[in-house]
Amino acid sequence: MIDTVIVFDQEGRYLRYIQVPSLTYKPRLNRIGKTVHEVLPPETAHLFFEAIQCALQQREQYHNFNTYCDVLPLSQTSIHVEYYLPIQGKRVWFAAYVAPLTENTVLWVARDISDRKRSEQAIELAKQEAETANHHKSQFLARMSHELRTPLNVILGFTQLLQQRRDLDAKQQEYLQIISRSGDHLLTLINDVLDLSKIEEGVTTLSDDRVNLNLLLDWVYQMMHLKASAKGLELTFDLASDLPSTVRLDEGKLRQILINLLGNAIKFTQMGSVSLSVSVEDSAESTAHPNDENLEIGDDSETPSSEATALPCWVQFEISDTGPGIDPAALDSIFEPFVQADAGLKIQQGTGLGLSICQEFVSLMGGRGISLKSQPGEGSTFQFSLPTHAIDPEQESFHSSRQVVGLQSGQPTYRILVVDDREDSRHFLADLLTPLGFQVQEASDGEEAIVLSESWFPDLIWMDMNMPVLDGVSAAKHIKASGQRSPVIIGLTGSNLAEDRMTEFSCDCDDIILKPVRAEAIFEKMAQYLGVRYRYRPVQPNNTVISNPQTSLLLSKEEAIDVLTTMPMEWVEQLHQAALRVSAKQSCELIEQITQTHPSLARTLNRWVEEYRFEDLVSATQGRKM
Repeated sequence: MIDTVIVFDQEGRYLRYIQVPSLTYKPRLNRIGKTVHEVLPPETAHLFFEAIQCALQQREQYHNFNTYCDVLPLSQTSIHVEYYLPIQGKRVWFAAYVAPLTENTVLWVARDISDRKRSEQAIELAKQEAETANHHKSQFLARMSHELRTPLNVILGFTQLLQQRRDLDAKQQEYLQIISRSGDHLLTLINDVLDLSKIEEGVTTLSDDRVNLNLLLDWVYQMMHLKASAKGLELTFDLASDLPSTVRLDEGKLRQILINLLGNAIKFTQMGSVSLSVSVEDSAESTAHPNDENLEIGDDSETPSSEATALPCWVQFEISDTGPGIDPAALDSIFEPFVQADAGLKIQQGTGLGLSICQEFVSLMGGRGISLKSQPGEGSTFQFSLPTHAIDPEQESFHSSRQVVGLQSGQPTYRILVVDDREDSRHFLADLLTPLGFQVQEASDGEEAIVLSESWFPDLIWMDMNMPVLDGVSAAKHIKASGQRSPVIIGLTGSNLAEDRMTEFSCDCDDIILKPVRAEAIFEKMAQYLGVRYRYRPVQPNNTVISNPQTSLLLSKEEAIDVLTTMPMEWVEQLHQAALRVSAKQSCELIEQITQTHPSLARTLNRWVEEYRFEDLVSATQGRKM
């Protein structure tokens, strides 16, 4: 509805002023003959004058339009402006179209848009409040990330130290493995919330890892097997015979996808089984896949020569269960954040984030999105495929899986400074490094770190980023700017949300590691930046190869005993005697004899020997000895 019609001349003078009854306000001044600068507030008058001039300039380009009817309907010469006027103590907003009438006059047609403007302002205010709340949420999650990861770092760190002891019996080793797996699972739950925030902020990144699929899947199986067994469920992993043992992809994200999907399957299945099938897609199907561009080999400068001939392939994962199934009406929303199906709501477990994060991760990794087939009462099947490169396992370094026991000779004495306000975190690193031959000193805040850096001259500093008195960011900046021999500084942080802060850290830190920190990562970084060379505990190589469904699993102790009852008694007796003597060498030699005929048993027994579970080996072979 038109509220006001005005005719202005080129100087902004009111020539005609028509006000329709819809606008109850009546101006007190007679505006005819006056200019906008005489009638309106300065800023508004300037806007009016500029709009009038623009409309007249437009007319020069469209001079054939010289009647009101030509201009108003779909005029390309009109100017649109929005403004407000203080009327009766309130701001009244108008939207106006300004179009030329003659060479020196314009038509100003305005309508009251105050209601619309109030709605827009309310929406903008709500948007700003939401952005502020989201910012506060991100800050809170970043802070909580650090608070949660720091004690978890200590738990997992000291668990690793205890696992390196050789005087623990089999039951103690088993307890430590349970602690380690449970800690890893807790970390996964923490990451569910943090990863959703990173996805929302668009800062999730991919890592390009060399992944031993057999070891990764074995790790997942061991973690999930406890949960499945506790519910009386059968858990099976079916690995294709042509599945590459070593590939390149983001190991952490794949692990989290599998844990989430298998965890859900076990959680909602009350009886029956849960299975994971892993296979390589047919070459024709893989070639036709629309995301094949994700499989291009990187630049030679970034790709090791041993991997230059790695072939691209697609690996398919399928998780099936005999659970309650999902109502078809819920299939479209099941992957949305915080959405749970009826089964999830009844059980009241989980965050409702797992499937959403899994879907985002599969997409981020360039894979085929997770598909779901399910009917109520018939179970569910989740399937997804990921692009990767198969790598020759002989080219893989296995040092990360070997226990470091010392430093090779002929190296300098490395000075390592550990800076953390948490005493237990400092002790973990000190207890890890000191026995190996490193000189270690500790500092509880950034100021102490600066003093020790200037007096003790460390070769490398492990610097926690969040500390009182002086944080790691400021301390690193001061140390790097001191002008003295600059040590390597590696930041430790429990926050993985603020990517902009990570960039800030990187300016003064040589590297950043996210807590909880693994011993392998500590050793790897010191080798990378200091050239440290390590001595490793000798291990008997395990030649068992996972090539079919029967070899994809580690047997339980009861299952191993059942298989042992079918083995030749002479061989079992020899293995029993080797276990009594705690002879790892002889035990491995005997186990090697059955790797082809009984690969699952061989794999299980090799694991027992590696973990010094000779008590289990003795008891398992006790019943078969002559």
